[in-house]
Amino acid sequence: MSTNFTAEQTALLEIINLSVTSLSVLSLIFVMYCYRYIPALHTFPMKLIMSLVVSEFFFSTANLLSFMRSNPYFCFVEGYLRASSSLSAALWISIFIWVSYRQITNFNKNISSIYPKALFLNLSIALLPSSIAAYVEFTTGNIYFGNDLEFCSIIPAHYEMLFVEGPVLVVIIIVFYYVFKIIWFLKEIFKDQTVLEYSSLTNYAFIFAILWMIPVIDRIIYFFNGTPIFPLVVTHIILSRAVGVIITIIFYKTKRIKIREFWSGAKEQDPSIKDPNTSQLTARRDSLVGSVVEESLETERRLLLSQVDTIFEANRPDTSLLANQISE
Repeated sequence: MSTNFTAEQTALLEIINLSVTSLSVLSLIFVMYCYRYIPALHTFPMKLIMSLVVSEFFFSTANLLSFMRSNPYFCFVEGYLRASSSLSAALWISIFIWVSYRQITNFNKNISSIYPKALFLNLSIALLPSSIAAYVEFTTGNIYFGNDLEFCSIIPAHYEMLFVEGPVLVVIIIVFYYVFKIIWFLKEIFKDQTVLEYSSLTNYAFIFAILWMIPVIDRIIYFFNGTPIFPLVVTHIILSRAVGVIITIIFYKTKRIKIREFWSGAKEQDPSIKDPNTSQLTARRDSLVGSVVEESLETERRLLLSQVDTIFEANRPDTSLLANQISE
């Protein structure tokens, strides 16, 4: 297969890849920071979302490595990370949609106990295709990681289709099926806030399915046609690299109240965080408080001295009587 891209087209793809991937990396770091420092976010649905965030972070790392794809070692690392993280993200999305449907239709308060098994299953399946490709590359060489559509992936392409794009396509179909079932179910019955938190996982799954439709279609057309369609490749790169940004937007939209509450509390507790709009008022308030405290202390000191003088005068002996006795 041949890409047949001109130098200008290749440069444009690299600029798009760098700019959108950089935004995704920064966005994902923001989500990880919030989860690390905001205790209110430490819920099981958010733990699943963070697992997807980590997968997308590795995918973004692979996209940044594509600028060094001419080096076979960097191409190997990029291809390994790309295949593994793509499949891992798809698997997490399938877990999202299953957990969301399960909790909405038949709530289980102990659902969080499945996470260790889900993590083990995800890593086992996600790392398998890349590990097989890596093993074959260093033995027979029939399968290897090489440059394809201006980024490194599993070569020959039909193995990439079988091990990565195929499972992603299956996940997309499953997501659409369960999203419509969940929407229909929510119209029939109202659930409490705890259950509705699990329904937010459906948003991530649905957006993921939409964003990855074009990339999968692009890979399928390229596989059967043998020549890429440049506008489709551009759309492929934009959408696949923007997943991290979209995840962050959904995250902030659903968790913005908790984030703002945490930030407001942090500003109140941390004296190093100053609000320029209130700094002068704060200084004036502190000055007034200090003046009132000093005046109050001075008043108490004077009152105490007055009481001491009164007690001393009441208990002082009569010296005139003593003087008369001496004179006699």
